[in-house]
Amino acid sequence: MNKRNGFSIIELLAVIFIIALMALAAFAIFKNFRETTSVRVAARDVVNIMRLARQKAVTEREPYLAVYDCNNETIWVQSYSIYITSGKNPDFGTEQALPDMAIIARVKAGTGGQASNPGTPDPNPMDAADTGTAYHKFSPKSTVTAGSVWLKDKGLKNFYKVTLKSPTARARIYDSWED
Repeated sequence: MNKRNGFSIIELLAVIFIIALMALAAFAIFKNFRETTSVRVAARDVVNIMRLARQKAVTEREPYLAVYDCNNETIWVQSYSIYITSGKNPDFGTEQALPDMAIIARVKAGTGGQASNPGTPDPNPMDAADTGTAYHKFSPKSTVTAGSVWLKDKGLKNFYKVTLKSPTARARIYDSWED
């Protein structure tokens, strides 16, 4: 009797095929997780910049801005007087880039703020992202120009909205484009 050792080529191909399918499924799950996490982290970064601008306005007793650069996907804190006189000049250590998958779609600001596309309605997720620079202005009395920042991922699957309430300067994150 001949004893056969090893596996046939059919068995090896079947195992390789199953491993390839599992790897493909894991890659798809990881990619979606990365996009979701990227936009969620960007929303938290926006809230942190807003909180820092509010804190600086109160402690320095002068208006401060939370600034959003829609072209370069960066955010920072800056004194209002310096911004008006010399343009972009972020406070040391406050400028940060958003995660690579996140896009600032639109910024809406009330009186005293600067919107990314003034006069336009709330964005549709499929609209092109705005360009330019926008800001929310925080006063030394701990108030802010009310408004919102809309964020989305490059794959158009995940959308977040950060809303500022005017009297309290409180920021809130929504995981959709509506409140």
